[in-house]
Amino acid sequence: EYQHRELQGMGLDPLEEQDLAEQLAFGRHARALLEAAGKARTDLTEGSPSVQLMLGGAEAALAPVAENSKRIDAVLSLVQEASAAVVEAGQQLERFLEGGVVDPARLDEMEERKAQYEVLRRKYGRDVNGLLERETDLADRISRQKVAGQNIDALRATVTTAQDNLA
Repeated sequence: EYQHRELQGMGLDPLEEQDLAEQLAFGRHARALLEAAGKARTDLTEGSPSVQLMLGGAEAALAPVAENSKRIDAVLSLVQEASAAVVEAGQQLERFLEGGVVDPARLDEMEERKAQYEVLRRKYGRDVNGLLERETDLADRISRQKVAGQNIDALRATVTTAQDNLA
């Protein structure tokens, strides 16, 4: 029962361990990640000149003549796709930067939680899915033991009744 309580009390989740690893990597390297993301966003969307501005200029130059050449039209399509990709990348970088607050106390909690996962994996020699299987197996065993105990009590009562009836 101890092992079952230990595993159940942990509230294991295979996705949580992956999320913890990613969040901890971010927390440990937050300054460099935020600086790189900020520079990339500026270069892509706000710089002078920005990639977005330069692609817009290329699109403006090619659009009027694209109907005269299939090759230029194909290049124009590539420039338009690149421009859309730059806009999307800029938006994703913006969202990344907005979520880039690092709470030292939360970082410590995540470190502790990750350490708990590592202790259980080492102790039982299983990954998280294996630990969840072990927890289920232990719960089944405990349930069967309780039922067996109830069956024994019922049999004892039957034997006692039978003995009383014979006497």
